[in-house]
Amino acid sequence: MKTPPRIASSEIADALFGDTTLFRRILSSYVPSLISCYEGETSLRRHFQAIPDRIICICPMVLCQAFLKDMHQEAPHNLLGPLGLAMYSISTHDDIVDERPEARDEVAGLLYSGNIASLHGISLLVSNGYADVVKTVIHLMNLNHCFQTDIISSIWEQPSDEEGYLKAISHTGYWAAIGTSAAAEYAASGIDEPQEVRNFALQFAQSYGRMCQVYDDVREIDNDLRNGYFSLPISIALERGYDLNDSVGRLKSIERPKRIAEQSFRDLCALCGSGWPTLLRLAERMHAVGQRLSPV
Repeated sequence: MKTPPRIASSEIADALFGDTTLFRRILSSYVPSLISCYEGETSLRRHFQAIPDRIICICPMVLCQAFLKDMHQEAPHNLLGPLGLAMYSISTHDDIVDERPEARDEVAGLLYSGNIASLHGISLLVSNGYADVVKTVIHLMNLNHCFQTDIISSIWEQPSDEEGYLKAISHTGYWAAIGTSAAAEYAASGIDEPQEVRNFALQFAQSYGRMCQVYDDVREIDNDLRNGYFSLPISIALERGYDLNDSVGRLKSIERPKRIAEQSFRDLCALCGSGWPTLLRLAERMHAVGQRLSPV
């Protein structure tokens, strides 16, 4: 079976979130200073230049802006930009684990450019007066890293059942929560029930992150097979004897994952109700894109 061409991260971001030009432009504004200060003897330039197109950087910015819009507040650019920068280590560390590059300079470039950009973003958040947001962001980033580490001994090593898979992918909820919880913390001082809003931010992010990861695993069957990642579609295929080189086998392997994503979407609809229309539209968009995915 012919492997379909890999879609650029920025194209996926536009499909999921609409026009992401603003977020990429905000991120791009920080790239020259990163290159100027930290390019080094072995150039990190191309790694820094990749930041504006990374969906892992863009998504929390989109969620933060949408969350604040539903609270009738503007999301300042000096919050969104550093927040996106802080996500870059999550993105580059993912590349190291998922793609397992063999060249030592590529591993070093991904590792250190990610660390540099993330620390720079966190430093900017502090300088811009968002110390309370920083505490939340660091905590959620650390939780994401912890659960990412757990994956190595679970679905990277062997097929998993559904319960084990869903536990393993819970890291995506913490990643999504970086955007929603940063917004909740930013708005906390001006609202009557800040803890209620914080709780909602985490609940939304858990369901949104789960839906995002399940659909991504449906889309990435070929890459996951190549990299040795036992996603739910692959685990189901192995358990039930489906041939993933056959279109019928692939369709059968994604039936259950799509139902899980559908349930996450229903949970998001119930959570958002009529009070969070912008967040609900993002969930609807993600769901619509995911339902159109086919295992070609």
